[in-house]
Amino acid sequence: MATANAINTQTSAYKERMRSLSNPEKIEWTRRIANTAMPVLAIPVPTLRKIAKEIYLGDYERFLNEVTLDCYEDTVVYVATLSLIPDFAVVKKHMPKVLAVADNWSTIDSFRPKIKKQERDSWWDYAGELLDSERPFARRLGIIILFSFITTDSLIGIFDRLNSLSDENDYYVNMASAWLLAECFIKRRKETLAFFKDNTTNDFIVNKAISKCRDSFRVSDDDKKLLLNFKRK
Repeated sequence: MATANAINTQTSAYKERMRSLSNPEKIEWTRRIANTAMPVLAIPVPTLRKIAKEIYLGDYERFLNEVTLDCYEDTVVYVATLSLIPDFAVVKKHMPKVLAVADNWSTIDSFRPKIKKQERDSWWDYAGELLDSERPFARRLGIIILFSFITTDSLIGIFDRLNSLSDENDYYVNMASAWLLAECFIKRRKETLAFFKDNTTNDFIVNKAISKCRDSFRVSDDDKKLLLNFKRK
């Protein structure tokens, strides 16, 4: 078994460890769940996050520069490592490498950014850049970043960006947007209720957000009934 330091600084040792953790019996199941066309090793996500933490505690910049993203699990480790880095410039520098190959929701949703107060404007602008991308999974990443702004910032900006998705037709971008809208309602009910009453986002986002709210134990029965008034046909 390679040491954590070897994993961080020698990509060959990292690749060897990843191969040793492969579970052939779970490959097809993992491929279906992630819906990826990339090669799959079927390593559990918690294990991938543990590896990412080991990488972060070592020479993570060298790892990020040198590693090749040959399989689905490589992309998850890469994104999970970026999630641990509290420096916007470093994360943005390395993100294009994984966005160039990412083809699934699981890789993108593995990103949980550490946003420092002084860098919030930079992250906000970056989310906007991603939402303008031609790559659907880059746009999904833009939505994922917006989750970090729900409880600390005005929702007007988030609502403006949801309204800009009136013509969005990618399933994975729309699903993330619906999830974002549902979280806004759960955490900021009053403002989000006003958005449900008056918005220009697409029907899928509105209806799926309502469905997610109605499935949530964090939404009252009265609100679950109320939200049906805004469901679109």
